[in-house]
Amino acid sequence: ASEGVELLDASYARGWTLLDVKISEFMDYFQHAPMVDPVIAEDGHTYSRHTISQYFDWLEQQGKPITSPKTRQLMGRELRSDASKSMAIRRHFSSVASPQGSELQASDSVSIQTLSRIFAYLDPLRHFLASTLDGWAPPQIVVIGQEGSGKSTILERIAMMPIFPRDENTCTKC
Repeated sequence: ASEGVELLDASYARGWTLLDVKISEFMDYFQHAPMVDPVIAEDGHTYSRHTISQYFDWLEQQGKPITSPKTRQLMGRELRSDASKSMAIRRHFSSVASPQGSELQASDSVSIQTLSRIFAYLDPLRHFLASTLDGWAPPQIVVIGQEGSGKSTILERIAMMPIFPRDENTCTKC
C-alpha cells in the first residue's frame, strides 16, 4: 500500500487535478480517491482491494450477506487483480506534468499548486461563469469531531482534492 501512497503523493506534487477527465475512472468507490491495488469483484466492478475487503468485513460483522456496493445484488468475496486498470493508473499519474513554468520546492504547498492549475482552466471562462453562477452561494459545511478523528480528510474527500498541508508535525486546526 505504501507504493500506492507514494504514487499518489508524487502525482499531487506534479500537478494532478480533478479537471483531468481520465481521473474519474480511477476513483475508488468508497474513498473517492485514486484506487490503490485495483481489483475486480464478483459484481464486475473495480475497487481498491483494501476498501472492498473492509466493506466485506463490515458486512460480515453486521451479520449481513455480502452484496455489491454498487448494485446491491448478492455476491461472494472473490477478488481478482485488475492489471489493466493498475497499469492505466500508473501510466496516467506518471504522465501528469508539473504546472507550467514552475517546479515544486519542498516548502511549497501542493494544494496551492493544484488550485493554480484549476484556476488556469477557469480564468478564461470568468465572464461565462459570472453570468452562470449569478446568485449562487456555495454550500456551507460544518465538521465536528475530536482531534485526529479525520475531519480534514472528510473535507478533502468532499472537495475531491488535497487542500490541507500534510506533515507529521502539522495540525490543520480544522
